[in-house]
Amino acid sequence: MRVDMAKMLILFFLLSCLAFGCGAPEIEDENLPNESIIFDRDYEEVWNALEQIMVNEMRLPLKIKDKQRGLIQSDWISVIRLRGTMRWYVKVLLNRESNGTSVRVSHAAEVPTEVVGAMKDKKGDVKTGWQNSKENIKEINDIISKLSKNLE
Repeated sequence: MRVDMAKMLILFFLLSCLAFGCGAPEIEDENLPNESIIFDRDYEEVWNALEQIMVNEMRLPLKIKDKQRGLIQSDWISVIRLRGTMRWYVKVLLNRESNGTSVRVSHAAEVPTEVVGAMKDKKGDVKTGWQNSKENIKEINDIISKLSKNLE
């Protein structure tokens, strides 16, 4: 009886892992501001032009480059400005369409959270963190315009 119960628990655990842990990671985030355009060009041609623009022309450090899923994402880029530090990344999604290839460029921007109270926590670590910012990143428009110019 104990062996059957142990087998049932293991089976339940494995099925739970399969149900909740094996899905493909989500690549679209509707909350991110974005720009979209459809090019009447082949997917391969658009991908190659986009990759060349982001890496060679704009010198963006890439974190994800997945041609099968149609995803290119830069790593976080930190900027120190007069009004404070900010960090952002750019995400580009490509999809094969019947009339060409759609390109959706989005970004996320964050600013440091304000520290309230002591600068250090109980362990002595400095409190740091980031909060979302609604600032627009000009690189989104740069990617779209350079890609449009390159594919004309």
